[in-house]
Amino acid sequence: VDAKAAEQAAAEALIRLADPGARFFDSAEAARAAAASNAAPASLTELDAGVWLLRAPLLDAAAADQVATGLVRAAASGGGLILDLRGSTGDNLDAVDAVAAPHVASDTFLYRLRDGRGEECDLRSASAAPRAAAPLLVLIDEDTRGTAELLAALFAAAPRGVLLVGARTRGDAARREL
Repeated sequence: VDAKAAEQAAAEALIRLADPGARFFDSAEAARAAAASNAAPASLTELDAGVWLLRAPLLDAAAADQVATGLVRAAASGGGLILDLRGSTGDNLDAVDAVAAPHVASDTFLYRLRDGRGEECDLRSASAAPRAAAPLLVLIDEDTRGTAELLAALFAAAPRGVLLVGARTRGDAARREL
């Protein structure tokens, strides 16, 4: 019996106990491709005068750009932006940083990543970004996961102008320390 294969099978079994819907991929590229192919692109729609809705099934660079666009449009019309992360996923940490930055002071500590051994492998801080001039309402649910869940956790710390609404998210077995 191959010890590495047995270890991987045991890990996958434990993960399936925690999340029966978990999917496993041979590489990060395969996981990204699967997520991108299953997710519709982010869509920005004006619901009413000044109120914009952005549905983001995948939190990626395109969705982060759409959030910035939505905040500008909402501010110009005196309204706000609703960011719908229900059922959203993603693995783009730069997108998380870009969406969070307008709502926190520059150089604010956002989160740290640790590897499987608990060693710090990345420390992320907010980059300089223009302050959001419109309020942001973020919708989440039990299917919000990946970097969308990380963004929700950052917004749970109540940055200015952000309201987080919805059900408790799925939870991440490899939880990031905020």
